[in-house]
Amino acid sequence: MNIDLNPIDVETWIVKHLVVIAIVCGITTGIACWVMLHQHQIAKAAMAVPVAQQKLNAAQATAGGDAVNQISANQHKSEQTDAQTQKLVQNFNTYPAAKNTVDPALFGTFRDGICMYESAARLPECSKLQRPDP
Repeated sequence: MNIDLNPIDVETWIVKHLVVIAIVCGITTGIACWVMLHQHQIAKAAMAVPVAQQKLNAAQATAGGDAVNQISANQHKSEQTDAQTQKLVQNFNTYPAAKNTVDPALFGTFRDGICMYESAARLPECSKLQRPDP
């Protein structure tokens, strides 16, 4: 058996197969690089979630503390306003001019203004103005 190989045919065959091998290697390298890059991005995103959660928790804690401080400050102001309102009602009733006749419209405006405060709700004049809760 005698195989007659032409040197040009052998060279062509080798070149064709080397081209195919180079293309396959290039595609494989490209896929490997893409997978590595993609895994890096997934790992990076996974690391970002705990950081974002920590920042969110810190912001919520700060907001909660601010809310408590604001409520406390408002309660203190409300207590001061109630104390001042009760003092004003007591002073109004003890002034010598309180025995004089006052214009009913003026007194009604005064009474309505005082009765808006929580501390005045227990006064007999104000309890008549309150509506029952629905």
